[in-house]
Amino acid sequence: MRRIFDPRLLYVAYFFGVAGIFLTVFAKYCARAQGPLPPEMIKGLLPLVELAVLGGLGVIISPMRRARSSMWRWGIYLILPLVIGIVYVAQSYSLYLSNSYITVLAMENSAESRLTTTWLLRVMVGAVVLGWAFLLFSHTSRRYREVRQMSRLFVGGWAIVLVGYLVAFLASSHERGVISLQKNQAPLLSLLRTTYILAERRMDEFRPAASEFDGDIYFVKGNEFPFKKNYIYSNALPFEKIVQVKKKRNVIVIFTEGMSARLINAYGGRHPGLTPNIDALLARSMRVDNYYNHTAATYRGLQGQMASGYPGTGGAQSGSGWDEGENSQSLARIHYRTLPQIFRERGYDTYFFSPHHDSVQLNTMLRSLEFDQVYSFDSLNNEFLQGKATLTAGSLSDKDLFRSLNVMLESRAQAASGKPFFIGLYDIGTHAFLDVPEGYEKYGDGKNSVLNRMHNYDRQLGQFLSYFFSSKYAKDTILIFTADHATYPEPPFVDAVRGENYQPYFVDRIPLAIYDPAHVLPQTFDADGRSSIDFAPTLLHLLGVQKVANSFIGRSIFDAKRIVPFGVAAIGGDIFMTTRDGVVMEPGVPLGDKEQFLKYADYIRTYYTLEKENRIFPDERVRIAHAQGQDGDSSEHGASAALR
Repeated sequence: MRRIFDPRLLYVAYFFGVAGIFLTVFAKYCARAQGPLPPEMIKGLLPLVELAVLGGLGVIISPMRRARSSMWRWGIYLILPLVIGIVYVAQSYSLYLSNSYITVLAMENSAESRLTTTWLLRVMVGAVVLGWAFLLFSHTSRRYREVRQMSRLFVGGWAIVLVGYLVAFLASSHERGVISLQKNQAPLLSLLRTTYILAERRMDEFRPAASEFDGDIYFVKGNEFPFKKNYIYSNALPFEKIVQVKKKRNVIVIFTEGMSARLINAYGGRHPGLTPNIDALLARSMRVDNYYNHTAATYRGLQGQMASGYPGTGGAQSGSGWDEGENSQSLARIHYRTLPQIFRERGYDTYFFSPHHDSVQLNTMLRSLEFDQVYSFDSLNNEFLQGKATLTAGSLSDKDLFRSLNVMLESRAQAASGKPFFIGLYDIGTHAFLDVPEGYEKYGDGKNSVLNRMHNYDRQLGQFLSYFFSSKYAKDTILIFTADHATYPEPPFVDAVRGENYQPYFVDRIPLAIYDPAHVLPQTFDADGRSSIDFAPTLLHLLGVQKVANSFIGRSIFDAKRIVPFGVAAIGGDIFMTTRDGVVMEPGVPLGDKEQFLKYADYIRTYYTLEKENRIFPDERVRIAHAQGQDGDSSEHGASAALR
């Protein structure tokens, strides 16, 4: 029977449809550009060339051109359009979210991709998958008349979907800035290049350091645990005590998800009324200026601050992250010296409030730091919220997170518990790419999602602060407000800080507010480029805890003796220098600081290597248990032995 319809025409039509999806994104950005032929439009030509080449390649290798064809030729011919369609959808959606193609950082944090899913992505993926499914049918069915008839329906239906997608996308209210692409970037080539860089970086991160360490860099060459030492700080705290403290003070630390200091009015933020409650907290606390995050994103940020280290592993990165496969089990066996360990040994109850379900391995990572209890979504909902929790992006809302904290503190107050506590808390509502849920208060005209979620978070935080400062805890509790890391440089944030001295890195100034009723603290303190690597020793310095075995890389910001005269941040293989003047990446470090900077960069890479070998800090639980078994020590004596 003579073929009356050539399915290869649909093959070509499919690639035209993929090009339409991609060009829709470009259309919105080019509409905002200036000039008769915007540079962004020129940058859009290379993806069309790439699609034409790939589509032409598919037609050339088409098995239908031969009487007999092997299975591999059929496989390549039919799988190629699906792969290309998915790649172009992913890159188009990345442009929509971040003004650029998928970056190495985005790959390393792919575990958080669930937070970025919207109707737009579902429509794009659905169109591509349905189009490919029909391609498969058209090439395998032998009922050519039906194929021809269905082809007309398919092409018409797909055209309607694409036009509807185009209209809805162009009519969306959120502005996304100006697209940021290199002239030689095309979606597939860019993704392959990014994947190669990530793989190369993973190899480079764990190479041994090239230099020896000296001066103020603590490293005992030849030791099994070369970072281990027995002191926290060198100088006495430079603040006067109000009263002689007779009992141990409680500690509450709020690790705000992704917040740069530049958004806060008390730090000079230019959006009036955005953060009134945070401003009020800073007014009665010590505001630390020129203080940066030392790593990102959340997994590294929280772990790195609790252990004063540079974790090599994040949430997701080429299959080796916490949230991928069975990795969490092996990663949780790496030993660190952490704040909850030290607090517990000093008689504290230690807790962490996480908004996530336990299916998210962030909770596993937090438990590996040895908190007495990590409250997850389910335990918070059952124990403090009577099963009435509200959700944000599938996790506990900021409102209910702070409400849970209030309930817990009130219950401890009524029980008159004599034990001090250390509580850490992390929220989800300020996460990148989220906007406030419907019904919540937005900021201004509501068009900027970053300002909306920061304003809403400030309001929920205010409910906790109102309770805290009217309670007994205001007299005996250190309250610290900071962030797990800086705000991700997504387009709404870049728009919100446009005109400021800002580099779109994932390293930026973050807030650090310290309320301590036992000391006369100054209104402001200049960290001078120091970073959150110094968080753990700084907190222990406030509490006067000096003689403790630890493997901390950082030093207290109140310690006059610095390791290097600038801060150093590391996100995997990307190393940054931080000073009061701003952030520079490794190639831009001034020549006068280059030698020290490169030596410290090697120090960080050595940390990565020893972390992989589980040589950061020995497992003190094994040593204590062994000592108790031999000498019959009490748990109190065994714990105190670990402090010597």
